[in-house]
Amino acid sequence: ANLAALEIEAGAASVVTARVLAWLGRKATGLPAHLILADPPYAAGECDPLLAALADWPGAASGAWIAVEAPARLEPRLPGRLELTRVKRYGDTQLLICRKGGGGQASSANDSADRMM
Repeated sequence: ANLAALEIEAGAASVVTARVLAWLGRKATGLPAHLILADPPYAAGECDPLLAALADWPGAASGAWIAVEAPARLEPRLPGRLELTRVKRYGDTQLLICRKGGGGQASSANDSADRMM
């Protein structure tokens, strides 16, 4: 219903409701993903492993936009293959907006946010 409301052509997108890390373990099929929205459970400590898995996941296109929600108090470690483009904080939550790109050194979200300001 969400995709139809956005008038997205059938087969051009999909909505998956599953544990992200478990789902990423599946073989990538179909077209590469250009937009990934992930909201992992905060208490599970999944943010850093999730960011690493998304950076390596072959189903994410080069240049894909990746948005991950995390606790505001957390300072996630970003793999060098993800570029942090924006951090939005609201209440006890932060939204990390990244772009999948080439290699590089891992950095913290706060280090990258400081460079953006």
